[in-house]
Amino acid sequence: ASDVYKRQGQNSVDDWFSSLAERVERQDFASLRGSAVVQFDIQGAQGQPAFLTLVEGQEATLSEGRHETPDVTITADDVDWLALINGMIGPEEAFLGGKLNVAGDINLALQMAEAISLAPPGTYLPQRWRLDVNYLDILTVNNNQQPTTNN
Repeated sequence: ASDVYKRQGQNSVDDWFSSLAERVERQDFASLRGSAVVQFDIQGAQGQPAFLTLVEGQEATLSEGRHETPDVTITADDVDWLALINGMIGPEEAFLGGKLNVAGDINLALQMAEAISLAPPGTYLPQRWRLDVNYLDILTVNNNQQPTTNN
């Protein structure tokens, strides 16, 4: 699966893990007091277990393997995780569809949502594309109250 994503210019699980700590440190975790551990259990051929330790909302360290007592554990199959981190499915859709399991501190998992996805939400989802048009910019009304276009 990872090779397919690379050929399409998308991110692999390894790419995602390698930049996770940096993305998390750019995020605002001001409400976090003390430390917290987020366990990622990505299963499948391209998956791996790893945990992220957050300290005072300022520092983030990623370690391979499993933590004995994580605050939250996020579990997914590698194919589903690749779809999530590349913006092909949203976190709500993955969770409600049973493709993403969250056990433990759900609030911490929700705070992580922005750092989890590498692609902006909906990047590859045409049903989430939106076109905003201000019709007053393209239409005028003449004295006969008939709309005309501005060219």
